[in-house]
Amino acid sequence: MARVRAAVVCSLVLASLRLSAAAPASSTAALESRGEGVLAKLLAMPAARHPALRYHSWPPRLIITPSQELQAYSQAPGCDPRITLSAGLVERVVGTSQARLAFVLGHELSHILLGHTRCSGAGVGGLQGLAFVRRQEYAADQAGLALALAAGYNYQRAFSLFRRLQAVAGNAPIEALAADHPSISERAARLQRIGSQQALWESMGAFQDGVAMLASRQYGLAAAAFTTVTRAFPKAYEAWNNLGYAYLMRYGDKLRPPDLAQLRLGEVATGGYYREAGSLAAQLRGVNVADWNHAAAALQYAQALAPKSAVILGDLGLAYAMAPDDAMAARAPALLREAAAAAPAGEERARDALNLAVALEREGEMAAARAAGAEAQAACAGGGCSGLRGPLLYQAWQLARKPRAELKALTEYLGAESHASGWWQLAYAAYPGLCRALHQTPQPAADFPQPLRYRRVESVTVNGRQVAIGENLREAAQALGPATVVAAGPETPLERLLYPALGVDLVGGESVAAIVLHGPHAPAVDLEPAALTAKGGLKLAVGESQNPILPLLGPDPDEVTLGGGNGGGYAVLGGTGVAAAIGPGGHLRQLMVMALPDDGSE
Repeated sequence: MARVRAAVVCSLVLASLRLSAAAPASSTAALESRGEGVLAKLLAMPAARHPALRYHSWPPRLIITPSQELQAYSQAPGCDPRITLSAGLVERVVGTSQARLAFVLGHELSHILLGHTRCSGAGVGGLQGLAFVRRQEYAADQAGLALALAAGYNYQRAFSLFRRLQAVAGNAPIEALAADHPSISERAARLQRIGSQQALWESMGAFQDGVAMLASRQYGLAAAAFTTVTRAFPKAYEAWNNLGYAYLMRYGDKLRPPDLAQLRLGEVATGGYYREAGSLAAQLRGVNVADWNHAAAALQYAQALAPKSAVILGDLGLAYAMAPDDAMAARAPALLREAAAAAPAGEERARDALNLAVALEREGEMAAARAAGAEAQAACAGGGCSGLRGPLLYQAWQLARKPRAELKALTEYLGAESHASGWWQLAYAAYPGLCRALHQTPQPAADFPQPLRYRRVESVTVNGRQVAIGENLREAAQALGPATVVAAGPETPLERLLYPALGVDLVGGESVAAIVLHGPHAPAVDLEPAALTAKGGLKLAVGESQNPILPLLGPDPDEVTLGGGNGGGYAVLGGTGVAAAIGPGGHLRQLMVMALPDDGSE
C-alpha cells in the first residue's frame, strides 16, 4: 500500500491553556478551571473556529453557578457569548467524567457556533435566551458530540450523559423549559440513530491518531487506536480496514528472509513494513499467525461493510497474498484483480497490479504474473510511482525471461533498496550465482549503497533530566515545570506541552509519544552505532548542517507530513526513531524523537 501521509503532532496555532498547581479558591472556581481546560480543547477543533455570528468577544466565557439545580445554557448579553453550567449539574450528572463534561460544553458551544444564541441587550437572557426549539436542540446535540469526539473524548462515555441525566432528573429537559424543548429520551434516541454516521466517526480524534501512528509505523499503537474507533462505531468500515492493515504490517514486520523464501513471497507494494530496526533484529520471531488472523478478520469485516471499496479489496487481497499457508494465498488473485479494476489510474492501480503479480507468482502462474507486472509498469509510465520503485524492480528481476535482463534488474534493485529488507537479503543471495553464470564478477554487498545503521533513540536529556519515550506524560511535565498545553493537531486527542525556554515540546496522551526539539536552546540528540562494541557516534543539533544525516536518509527517504507549522514534512532516519525537518538554508530546523514501530513481541 502506498505510504500513509498524515497530520500528526505539529500544529502550534491552536487555543492553549496553562498548567497550574495552585489550589482553587472555591469549589466553583475549581469546577470552572476544570471546565476551561475541556472547553479549550473543544475550541481548538477546526469546527469551532468560525462562529456563525460576529460576537464582540471570543472565545465564550465559562461560568459555573453555585446552584444545585440542573442547569446548562448559553447566552450572549451585549454580544459577549458565555456558557453557564450549574455546580449541581457538574457534580451530580457529569461527575468525574471528562467526556460527559465535553459533551455538555460541546452542546452549549454549538448553540453559539450555530448562531442559535443571538446577541441580546445587557442583562437579557434567562429563560428567553434558553428556549431553543427542537430542531436547534437536536443540531446542538449532534454538533456538540462531534466536537467532543474530534477533541478525542470517548463516544460511549460522552453518550452516557443521557443515562446519568435520566437517573438524576427523570425525563425532563435540563432546563425544564418550554413544551417544545425535547425530552432527554427523545434527544438520546435521535442521537443514537445518527451515532454511527460517517460524518461523526470521521471526526474522531482516535481515527486521526491511528492514521498518524500508521504514518510513523507504530503499528501496535495504530491497532489500539482503530480498535477504539471500531468499538464505538462498529459500522465504520474505514476503521476496520485500517485496523486490519495495522495488524498486517505487524505480521509483515516479523517476516525474515527464510520466511519469505518458504512462502515464495515476492516484494509486495506497501509502506515499508518489512524494514527492520537493527537493534531489534534478534527479537524477530518469524511468521506470526495470530497477527495475520487479526488482520484478515478485520479486513473481511470491512469488506462486508463496504464490498466495492477498492482500498479494502486491495488490502484484503494483499493479506491473502501474504498468508501463512498456500490454501489462503490462492484467494488473493481474484481480490487483487477486482481491486485493480476498481482503483483509480496511477500509483493505486499499479500497487494492486504489483501485488497481483506477487500472488500469481506464488501460485506458479508465471505468464499471468508477467502480464500483471507489465500492467503495473504501464500504470506508472507517466511517473508518480516513486513509492513503488523497490517492488517494481524486484518484480522486474523475478519475472525477467533472459539472464542479462535478470541481472540488470537485480543489480538496479540491490542499489536502490535497503540492506535491512528481507527481500534485499534474498536478492543478494541470488546475485553471485547469476553473476558467475554470466561470467561477471559480483560486487561485495558493502559496495551497494547502504545507509548507516544506528541504535534507536529512546530518550533525550532535557535540563539535566532524561525524558523517555513511553514514560508517563504528566510525570515528565512535572519534572520539567510549568508548560503551555495545546492540542497536538487538528482532530487528535494528543496534547502538546510547550517548553520554549528549553527548546522542547512533549507530545502524547497518557504517555510521551514524541519529543520535538526546536530553537536555539534545544538539546542535542546522540546517535550510537548499532553494532555491538562499535566506537564513535553522531550528535545531531538543531541549527547545524544537514550533512551529518544525509547518509541516514538513503536514496529514497521516507517522509511523514506532520501537519501545520512552517515547512512541510519530516524525513525519517531509518531505525533510529528520529525525524528531521530541514530548513531552506540546508540546516536542521527541527528534530523529533518518536517511538519506533511496535515489534509485536508479547
